[in-house]
Amino acid sequence: MIWLNSATINNTRIEGNHIGGSQAESLGGPFLKNNTSSNQFYGIRINASSSNATIVDSNIIRNIEWRNSLGSNWFGIQVLAGKVNVGNVYGNEIGKVGNPIIVNSSSSTAFNLFSISTAGLDSIRIFKNRIDGVNMSTAVTGSNLFGIYCNQTGVILIDSNRISSLTTNAIVGTLAANIYGIQKTNSIGSTFIRGNLIGSTTTSNNLIASSNSTYAAQLVYGIQHLGSGNVLISGNTIANLTNATSNASTNVLGVINGINSTNGINVIQDNLIYDLNISNANVSALNTNSIGGIVLTGATVKSVVNNTIYRLRNNRINFTGSIYGIYFTGNTGTNNGVFRNFIHSLEAPNNTSTSAVNIYGIRQISSGVATIANNIVVLQGAQ
Repeated sequence: MIWLNSATINNTRIEGNHIGGSQAESLGGPFLKNNTSSNQFYGIRINASSSNATIVDSNIIRNIEWRNSLGSNWFGIQVLAGKVNVGNVYGNEIGKVGNPIIVNSSSSTAFNLFSISTAGLDSIRIFKNRIDGVNMSTAVTGSNLFGIYCNQTGVILIDSNRISSLTTNAIVGTLAANIYGIQKTNSIGSTFIRGNLIGSTTTSNNLIASSNSTYAAQLVYGIQHLGSGNVLISGNTIANLTNATSNASTNVLGVINGINSTNGINVIQDNLIYDLNISNANVSALNTNSIGGIVLTGATVKSVVNNTIYRLRNNRINFTGSIYGIYFTGNTGTNNGVFRNFIHSLEAPNNTSTSAVNIYGIRQISSGVATIANNIVVLQGAQ
């Protein structure tokens, strides 16, 4: 649709464009592509300079139904290289409830739907974008829906975005289709993920991987950080996320996490995580357990401060696995700190099994130095 492709492009502005629909301002019936062939989609695609930033702001991409016969990826906004601000003053809008993005594939090949995707060696800012009403349907396990996907080095700022009303569906209920609100890949760089809303403060099941996934492991992550370097994840609200898997196998590791980080020097503070739901039989006692508020692994330094986590539920009748408010592996060289967190209402409300459910407000795994102080943990009932 819009394609900037030159390493000499800098200080360019892409603003106020409408992509989608059959009428002006992306209204009317949807922009429809049938499934007689398979094509990738790029709403806005940028390969630009590393000098002055290219600005992408106030664009609307919505009211699109894209059907493929094979598993081809779909991109709302893609940055391949260059210094770019995705959102500057007003932000961009991708999808909208009532005028959604709908991407379907009938192929046995997995695909990815990226609302916003960035890569390259430069710093990037992803600011004040609204991703709302994006739906994916797949015919194979392994397809993924990303609100924001960042495979970037340099300094990464993901700030004040709203990611809501995301839905994945598998055509056959045995299959899995995964959701990532925000994912930073295993690239280097300092990362700041702050002030984002993932899900909804009022609407239940707002981000939902809707397949029952009775055969495969289905994953839902509010924020997932895989990179090295320093990472600050602060002031985010992650609420009303659901992984609808009802997988009965205790060894199939379907997961829902509010925040998950596997690497880097982590500061996780002032986040609000609540109303996460799942109904599978996963009995893993490690970071792959069925449900966790904040789950941190790797032998790096971790500081987890002033977070509020509540109403994490595995609703399976015979659930005997583990529920974690905060889970982390220790660091042997430097003191880890877990301070002033408030954790309550971690529940398996429908459990009728004679075996116990393992519910942990805070759990440290492996040897390591840690100070765990001034936290409040009430496993059920607090409001």
